[in-house]
Amino acid sequence: MESINEKATPSEGRYQALPLQVPVELRKGWRKKQRHLFLFNDVLIVSNNVHKKKFKVKYVIPLSYLWIGDYVDLAGTDSTAGSKSIVLFWPMKNFVATFRSREQKEQWHFYIQRYINEAKEIAERKNIALQINTKDIPYSTSACA
Repeated sequence: MESINEKATPSEGRYQALPLQVPVELRKGWRKKQRHLFLFNDVLIVSNNVHKKKFKVKYVIPLSYLWIGDYVDLAGTDSTAGSKSIVLFWPMKNFVATFRSREQKEQWHFYIQRYINEAKEIAERKNIALQINTKDIPYSTSACA
């Protein structure tokens, strides 16, 4: 786990903009933990609660790998905690993040979805389509020849 403190400057880190941060309760199964979410342009950082201007990073999740879902839609119930929760999915992990209010949850859902879409568009632009010409290859079994 890496530690980020107050002496870090924007030029030292690769994450430049910090649009949103919020304390949440992360739940996986029966285990509940108080965590802090930081949403950057390209990653979501999950850390322990901020204490004395220092915190430990638990997860750094690239937004191009992240999916989110509304907990009410997935669970099928409209409980008070469910209406303030979203589900975070990424390869090998998933959590239910419960916010302090329904408005905070809606704001985070909007911004996370927006930044996920932007990150996935950038990732798609980086993919390069290769064209392979097999005309000049003798004994090619390709249908293109």
